[in-house]
Amino acid sequence: MVNDILLIAADADWRGKAQRALARDGMDVVAIDSLPEPDVPNFVRHDCTVIDGDALPQTPYVAIAMCMRFHPVVLVDRQNLSWLHEWVSGVVSDPEALPDLVRTVRTVEAEAA
Repeated sequence: MVNDILLIAADADWRGKAQRALARDGMDVVAIDSLPEPDVPNFVRHDCTVIDGDALPQTPYVAIAMCMRFHPVVLVDRQNLSWLHEWVSGVVSDPEALPDLVRTVRTVEAEAA
């Protein structure tokens, strides 16, 4: 069961809504507004990372590297980043469909077990 979720989203309002939806489903959520530096000595891995596409770097190879580093990743794809879908474990295309987000995170959890 996924217990520890890292939620990365630049939009504070959406980040709060998503954090509450995931927490209501029993997940512990750390919510931040931008990608942390993955090479810091105290970097903590999470069971799953939810990344809003708006928070990803614009350079495709850097975005792919970030998805690999924070794997497994559920991408909230507001921008139709179809080229990135093969590098993530799940995709939610409608950011307002929070039940879909929770369901996708749970599906990723089941596949990782």
